[in-house]
Amino acid sequence: MKEARRKDKKGMKDKDVAFCIMEYQKVSGPLRDTIPEIFNHLEPLYESIRKQHPLVFEGSADPWKEEQWMSMMGSILDFMQVEGDDRVTCATHMVRDDARIWWEVISQEKDVTAMTWAEFLQAFSDKYYNVAVQASTVDEFATLTQGNMIVIEYALKFDKLAKFAEDLVPTNATRADQFVRGLKPMIARDVEIVSVGDNRHMPKF
Repeated sequence: MKEARRKDKKGMKDKDVAFCIMEYQKVSGPLRDTIPEIFNHLEPLYESIRKQHPLVFEGSADPWKEEQWMSMMGSILDFMQVEGDDRVTCATHMVRDDARIWWEVISQEKDVTAMTWAEFLQAFSDKYYNVAVQASTVDEFATLTQGNMIVIEYALKFDKLAKFAEDLVPTNATRADQFVRGLKPMIARDVEIVSVGDNRHMPKF
């Protein structure tokens, strides 16, 4: 039984590396002469990344999930000191479903083997946080109210959306005012705004 498990684990590792090689073949043409070199280079790299338990990105209309995934991948790559186009290769290895289709389209339009990390970030932002998404997110934040949410749920959603609408709440005072305006009237009346000098802070409950 233990031997079978070891084989399964190795099979998954080999499958991941084989997947990477196939992706290289798609964007770079035949790699028969260089497969051993690529395999030896990528195998330890992807194995190390796998041990960090990175999230898979499937595509989303939620800018928070996109920002969270990109931040997580960037942190892992920085921690592992992955440089150059290997950063792009590693990150795109973790995209699936709709995000995989988007990346395949990008791969057909340009030579992604030479794509820098900055160019990848820009392409990702253009797709998942374009002008329309930004406007929608800002509008959602501006009209956010507590509704049927409990206060902690409202506070969490408020913080997530505020991250993408900083122009609407540039100071602690405006942020606190916006937060209180969204609360249920009965709760808002009971909220104590703590003032220190001219600085206003988030409500305390």
